[in-house]
Amino acid sequence: MAYWTMGVGVPIKNNSFRFGTKKETTFSAGEAALQTILSVTETSPTLSKLLRANDRVLLGPNSAGQSETALVSSTGSGTITIPSPGVTYAYSSGDPVTFIGTRLAEAWDISGTHTPASIDGGGKDDDYAQQLSFGGVDGARKFYQTLSTVAGLSQFEATTVYRFGCNLDVAGSSAVVGVAVNDGSSDFITGTASAAGYSSLASYTDTGTSAAIGSLGAGEIYFDYDSGTVDTVNIDCVYLEHASGTDDAASGVYTFDEYPALGSVGIETRETEIEAQLLNNTLAVFDPFNSQGKEVKHTVTAEFGYCAQTFMDNLTVLLRWQRKGNLLTLHTALDNIPPVLYGKMYITNRRKDMYDVTRSSFAFTFKEV
Repeated sequence: MAYWTMGVGVPIKNNSFRFGTKKETTFSAGEAALQTILSVTETSPTLSKLLRANDRVLLGPNSAGQSETALVSSTGSGTITIPSPGVTYAYSSGDPVTFIGTRLAEAWDISGTHTPASIDGGGKDDDYAQQLSFGGVDGARKFYQTLSTVAGLSQFEATTVYRFGCNLDVAGSSAVVGVAVNDGSSDFITGTASAAGYSSLASYTDTGTSAAIGSLGAGEIYFDYDSGTVDTVNIDCVYLEHASGTDDAASGVYTFDEYPALGSVGIETRETEIEAQLLNNTLAVFDPFNSQGKEVKHTVTAEFGYCAQTFMDNLTVLLRWQRKGNLLTLHTALDNIPPVLYGKMYITNRRKDMYDVTRSSFAFTFKEV
């Protein structure tokens, strides 16, 4: 059993690729009823990088207020092909077309000619993964997310060590995928991954300076193709964290000094499906993620007993970061849950040992949000 670790998380949107990219576009030409090849205004990224077979598109409403959903068979340049017999209603140029594409994860982007294959439940444990086809060598192509500063919560602190990590499944033992975190002017965390099969990417750390790491600005996390021959790469559970103020600040993550009490660890899950009551008083389940899969959240509970004061002091530091509005990251190595959870920690029922008041016991809860 490994010690758990915890850090202060820098917010990364959709870090486990649990849902696809939502887009709103329009018909670029009029389409008659029964048409199967629909002319649609091209999106950015393009339709072919967002939609895959069996995704759903919402067509309309048209001028008569009519709308319908249709399955995607394939996409072309400015076209969406749907199965026969085609659309039920007629549409005019400018009528809306809306969809959640399951090729590319929401909040992530692609530059150059990378091709997303899918996001699916093939990630580590019960998580989702973004599958990419990296193709040939071209450093100008990358899969990335721009990090935004929100109310100062995701600023990089000068001289603070940050730890970056994720899980990668690289196709081919000779393949190399570059990963980096960028503060808008230069990379301050870099590394490569070349192991085939899902493996925990080594956590790369670096100490920033006020010159290199001021406020986050236009910082980004990105993956690019480095060398070798790659067919596909799966990425999941991306995280960026620090442990400033704890005893382990130099490593970028705090490692617990204590194990949970034997038999006390519990895991609960909850799903984000929405139940809608229909006019006939029956219930229907609305899946907001286009049948990609319900978003499952986890709650981890445990009991810690007879713990040293230094352990409590370090958890208190992390709680202070949480009270400032930051989310925390938890790594447990427990089976069947994602390798990292972003959420909030709760410490309850704390009591001192009657023979040694420097030691205490408490109930621990971590709720993924």
